[in-house]
Parts: sequence; C-alpha cells; structure tokens
Amino acid sequence: MNKETIYIRRIALAAFFLNLVLASVKAWLAYTSGSSAIRASVIDSTADCVASLAVFLGILISTRKTSRFPLGLYKIENLISVIVSIFIFIAGYEIVRSLFLGMSPGEAHVGLIEVIIMSLSTLIVFLFGRYTLSRGRKNGSPTLIAEGKHRLVDTASSLIVVISTLLSYMGLTAVFGISIDKVAAAAVLVFIIRAGWELLTDGMKVLLDASIEPELLEQASEIIVKHGSVISLKSLMGRNAGRFRFLQAAVTLRERDLPAAHKVADELEAEIHKAIPRVERIIIHYEPEEKEHYCHAAPVLRESDRESGMFGDIEQFSFLFLKKGQDPRITDFVSDDADRRDNLGHSEVKQKGIVTAEWLAEQKVDCLWLEGENLSKGAEHALKNKGIEIKFFMNLREDMTD
Repeated sequence: MNKETIYIRRIALAAFFLNLVLASVKAWLAYTSGSSAIRASVIDSTADCVASLAVFLGILISTRKTSRFPLGLYKIENLISVIVSIFIFIAGYEIVRSLFLGMSPGEAHVGLIEVIIMSLSTLIVFLFGRYTLSRGRKNGSPTLIAEGKHRLVDTASSLIVVISTLLSYMGLTAVFGISIDKVAAAAVLVFIIRAGWELLTDGMKVLLDASIEPELLEQASEIIVKHGSVISLKSLMGRNAGRFRFLQAAVTLRERDLPAAHKVADELEAEIHKAIPRVERIIIHYEPEEKEHYCHAAPVLRESDRESGMFGDIEQFSFLFLKKGQDPRITDFVSDDADRRDNLGHSEVKQKGIVTAEWLAEQKVDCLWLEGENLSKGAEHALKNKGIEIKFFMNLREDMTD
C-alpha cells in the first residue's frame, strides 16, 4: 500500500470518528432540548457515521489484489461513492421531513448552550469538508471527493438546524408570515440534490466503464505518435477505476524484432506514467509495420562535412521512397525525386549524433546510407533502437558533395 493510499485511509478514518462524536453530542442535545431539528441532525450525523465507515472499508479493500481479482478492487471506491450519494439523499429527506412535519416551535426548550454547540459543530464540519475535498481533488480520490462534498452538504443542513435553534431560542418562527426554516430548507434541498446527483452520476460512469477524460486520451495519444519508432496509433482506450486510470493502446512499430519492440513499449509506458498522474496500468499491443515503400536517407555532404567527418555535423539529408526490396543508387539521392531536408541536430551544441538519429527517426527513415561517417556509440545505438537500418556506399563522399 503506497503512501497516498495510507494518507487517504487516515482521512476516512478521521471522518468516521468525527461523525461518531458529533452524533453522540447531538443526541444528548436532542434529549435535553426536545428539538425536532436537532433530532433530525442526529439522524443525519448517524447516517454520516455509517457512510464514513463504509468509505474507510472501501479504501481498505480497494487496493487488495487476489487471484480472482488480479487487477485489484479499485471500483470499490466508486461503488462507495454511489452509496454515499444515497446517504446524501436520505439526509436531505430527513431534514425536510423534520422541518415541515416536525413539532411546532413552542414545544422545544432550546437554550444558549444548544445554539453554541450546534454552531461550533457546523464550523468543524465545514472546515473538515473543505480540507477533505481539497485533498481528494489533489490525490484524485473519488471517495475523498464524495466525503468532502457530503461534509459540505452537512454544513448547509447544520446551518438550518442552527437557524432553527436560534430562532426557537429568540422566540421567532416567521417573518411577514413566511417560515424562515421552510425557505432555507427549500434552498438547501436544491444543493443536496445537486451534490448527490453529481456523486451518483460520476460513480456510475466509472462502474459502467466510461472512458477517461478526452484531454488525457489526447495527451497519451500525442506521447505515443511522437515516438520515433511508432508508425501509427491504431487504437487508444482508457477507463477509470477508483482514483486510478487504465490505458490500452494498439500501435504499429517500425521495429521488426521482438526485443526491440518490447523496449519501445516500455519507453512509451514510462513516458505516459511520467506525464499523466495515477495511471495504474498501461497495456500496449504492438505489431511490425508491413510497408510497400521504404524511406531511405543519405547525407548531402559539403566541404565542411568532408573536413569534419562527424555524423552529427551533417547539415542536410536527402530522402527517397522506394518499393520494398529495392535499394537506391547514389545518383538517386541527387535526382529530382529526392527530398532534401535540413538536419535539426546539426545546430545542437552537445550530442549532435544522438539528436540527429532521433530526428531521422521522426522523419520515419527505414534505412540510412553512409560512407563511414564517424558514428559515436550513442548515435549508432540510437539509430538501432529506432529500428533504422545502416548501410554503406563506397564513393558516397565524391558523388553526394555539393
């Protein structure tokens, strides 16, 4: 269990004990005052206590992997979020029922101590809710986000109780014939329904394997297609499970041997893990490219290149596209069919050869023709890792010099 999960579990456990204390204190106040509003708040806090315990157990179970569930039980967190949304609806119903069908204001014996304690409990719930919500969004935990939103709903409902007890303490129940409690209850009811609906729909989307956010899929797609060994991205899918994300991609690679293709897949996984947070697993299916035409490249040598003899100092390359199995002649690279492009690695201060190799891979080069340019081990390694075949001409320097 990682540090993030342990931290989230501690917050959930703290929420359980907080709700347990609040429910106990409110039960005592309801008994001594006879207030129906406080009695409804006791029901609300008791429901919160049960929900918080469910949240804690959900986080505790979600990271476990068994032979029957080898990918883990991450969706437990989203299932718990759905359950919490139901508790929110129940709490809203109890609040409205108590305010509209409860005892008349004169039957309660509310003192200043009830008003003060209810006000303090409301402040504590609000602060805890804000903290839990911020940590949940930072860690991407739907369970903590649900818990935080639930606590903010409790703050609104607690404000109704505070207003109700305060008005009862002051002997006021209505202004201009309009019940303040009922107006406040109607306003909070809208907030309760909205918060509960958001949690319910968010949790159900994950349980039904809805796709992850489009911008994250686009980000992963850009990482994949940018890799020099990737010819095409055939498919990319992703889903959420709890606070974690799962991605699956199918790509076509220029590599034709299995070890090299596996290494490319590892590189892609590492880059995606680095760029996108909370990705639990990436599955990349790869297959070699079946091409009818291959891209050949050869350096366009100048006098400066002749003197240097270094691979990274080549300023321009000539490109040809030929049918599979057909090798070019030297003169083909200087014909009108050839495409000349400036080498971006030439302007680098360090590691020119490696940067040039990576640039050639981005140009989708299959075969590089040289006459013995001084290839550094790093450049040669980079070319081979990108699946670029290296071949040699005998008189390239004489026939390809401008």
